[in-house]
Amino acid sequence: MAPASSSGLSANDNIQRFPAPSRPLSPLPEHALFTDKTRCFVYGLQPRAVQGMLDFDFICKRSKPSVAGIIYTFGGQFVSKMYWGTSETLLPVYQQVEKAMSKHPDVDVVVNFASSRSVYSSTMELMEYSQVKTIAIIAEGVPERRAREIAHVAKKKGVTIIGPATVGGIKPGSFKIGNTGGMMDNIVASKLYRKGSVGYVSKSGGMSNELNNIISQNTDGVYEGIAIGGDRYPGTTFIDHLLRYQADPECKILVLLGEVGGVEEYKVIDAVKQGIITKPIVAWAIGTCASMFKTEVQFGHAGSFANSQLETAKMKNEKMKEAGFHVPATFEDLPATLKEVYDKLVSQGTIVPQPEPVVPKIPLDYSWAQELGLIRKPAAFISTISDDRGQELLYAGMPISDVFKEDIGIGGVMSLLWFRRRLPSYASKFLEMVLMLTADHGPAVSGAMNTIITTRAGKDLISALVSGLLTIGSRFGGALDGAAEEFTRAFDKGLSPRDFVDSMRKANKLIPGIGHRIKSRNNPDLRVELVKEYVLNNFPNHKLLDYALAVETVTTSKKDNLILNVDGCIAVCFVDLVRNCGAFSAEEAEDYLKMGVLNGLFVLGRSIGLIAHFLDQKRLRTGLYRHPWDDITYLLPNLREAGAPGAEGRVEVSLFHAVHSFYAPHSLRNTVSWALIRYIFEANREKSTGNGLASLWILTPTLSCFVDNEQRDVNGGPLYLSGTFYEPNCKALMKHRPALQFLLPRINHHNPNTDMSFFRITLHRSAIGLPERTRGVLAALGLRRRMQTVFHPVHPQFAGMILKVKELVRVEEVDRVLSKREVKAARTPDPGFYIEKAVPRM
Repeated sequence: MAPASSSGLSANDNIQRFPAPSRPLSPLPEHALFTDKTRCFVYGLQPRAVQGMLDFDFICKRSKPSVAGIIYTFGGQFVSKMYWGTSETLLPVYQQVEKAMSKHPDVDVVVNFASSRSVYSSTMELMEYSQVKTIAIIAEGVPERRAREIAHVAKKKGVTIIGPATVGGIKPGSFKIGNTGGMMDNIVASKLYRKGSVGYVSKSGGMSNELNNIISQNTDGVYEGIAIGGDRYPGTTFIDHLLRYQADPECKILVLLGEVGGVEEYKVIDAVKQGIITKPIVAWAIGTCASMFKTEVQFGHAGSFANSQLETAKMKNEKMKEAGFHVPATFEDLPATLKEVYDKLVSQGTIVPQPEPVVPKIPLDYSWAQELGLIRKPAAFISTISDDRGQELLYAGMPISDVFKEDIGIGGVMSLLWFRRRLPSYASKFLEMVLMLTADHGPAVSGAMNTIITTRAGKDLISALVSGLLTIGSRFGGALDGAAEEFTRAFDKGLSPRDFVDSMRKANKLIPGIGHRIKSRNNPDLRVELVKEYVLNNFPNHKLLDYALAVETVTTSKKDNLILNVDGCIAVCFVDLVRNCGAFSAEEAEDYLKMGVLNGLFVLGRSIGLIAHFLDQKRLRTGLYRHPWDDITYLLPNLREAGAPGAEGRVEVSLFHAVHSFYAPHSLRNTVSWALIRYIFEANREKSTGNGLASLWILTPTLSCFVDNEQRDVNGGPLYLSGTFYEPNCKALMKHRPALQFLLPRINHHNPNTDMSFFRITLHRSAIGLPERTRGVLAALGLRRRMQTVFHPVHPQFAGMILKVKELVRVEEVDRVLSKREVKAARTPDPGFYIEKAVPRM
């Protein structure tokens, strides 16, 4: 990692980093709750409040942010990115309180944003840590019994509780709790970025904002302000904080803003009378209008209700004035009274006004500045189809509620989102018809097959769907765009159907949308018939469909299956729709066709079927798919030097035979050995141009085994032979006769109890086939079928023999079968098989 610069910025990014201290800060004086070194945790995920606190710290020129981290018990540990001025900083987010406390021993304040339901347990847990000295409880509605219990435990542990139901408090130039003080422009206007001489305490958090404004305009500013909260049993009261201000030499004037309800103001009156509080107090109790009502009135706070005459605001103001408080006649006179007291202290030299510092620049939040219209920025994206910013989602300007009220269906929604306009009802119905017709076409097509294989591999719905959709292109599903382009071009040029067909033939191009493998003029595709019937009956104009049908008449005269297929029919009908429905200009219709909207119709419709195949495979609980070897043509490159034996093409023949006895008959063994040797001899004698058999590979035993693509134990299943004999010279190959004769007994020697043994013979040459037949049972198999089961009549102990022929070269005909005489001439026993030679298609 690159070393950090002196400013705290990493050398390779714009992240401000603040290392956590390894030990606690020095203890504060008893009268102080906060300093410019105070660090806190914010309990609960409240990014806006945290950012407000960091912005306050920045304009107060603190060396470190006041927020050390966030405690969020509902999520794992991570970091939250915040701003420190114009740079960024990362705040750790902890799931456990214990870990947070151990990582930050300097933290002694917690701002608790927990809900009223969980604030009790969270506050009790926080008070278990001795480093915590102050907790601000923001939540309203905390049960009174719980609030009193919290206050009792806090008093025993020496923890100051601010709240519940409070906005918090602020010490200008040092620390602010949560959202106290409001937005940054209000904080600057109230000069809360530097300390003054007036300390206030109020119940109402909202009124504390008003006090900040009044004090900043009539004095040198706020020294500290606390809102104790509006509940009936706050954690700390007026007297607790005013006694702190009395003990703080920097606080010169006290302000008390009480309200109707409760008797906490009388404790302050007693302290003044007893001489405990000697600093001037400007005070007012809100709620004097309550006496104008015939019955007692419950104001906004839970505690703002007078249960007796003593708790009324009018009585409180009278008693405070009698005790020597500076009490204005009305709340509107409070600023003048405060200014009078301040000016007097200035004239006496008790307060020495300090020069006003330079007003700090406020880092403006981008979203807030944009909302105020202070900045503008070009949008990175433009959307003209939907809008979710308002109270109701809009589709091309149409409220989602109207979409359902008017029952426009999926076709109507497509018209709004795809084309940004309402289409006629017949057009919406046509779009829905296309989706239904293209939804699926069985499991054999490439898209469905991809989805099925991906599903069977255990992948999720999205992966399986996308694997199927990725096959859609020019070969699969792409005929719609091509058909629309070609038919439209010919129609617009005025070509007759005959001329169009002739021009495509001269260009050696197939007509997209024409032709079907199975369907024909006498066996029509019902999907096409449905589309044609609907368009002919509902579209106001269908000239291109008529043209396509005329082209079909020409093509079917040549071949019965050259019909207008479903892709072509949908394509030409869609062109008729966009050109003649009246919702599009000619240019718009052309643009939508070039955009590939027809492919979009196929993709959307086919997605229905692909999802269906995914669900079908999941429902059937199918396992991993593996393709059978007998359905794969293996044409591997030969890495030998050019011209060397075995460098030509390959024909592979796999033989499977069932064995029920320990001993394989001698004649069957010779069937393999002598017949092959004879065939090799014949092939090389007749072919001298290099096309003859170049080599013979015979696979010999190892311990690998399989059957039907399922691996088995050696003792429980067939044995797979994979060793190799190689000899390019046929005469030398004759020397391997013992090895060839050794082949089948070797199988049974390794696995005498097997139900099926397997061996593979691979012949390397450019044009050779190896069909077989059994005596008196079947004619020559040729290479026309991939698999044929043949019962062996000579040896009843064999249940049967399965011959699998993999056709790697195309064979036109079988031109010769070795006779019995020729076999005997080779001095071989009667093999029961005759080897046929095949001539390749060149």
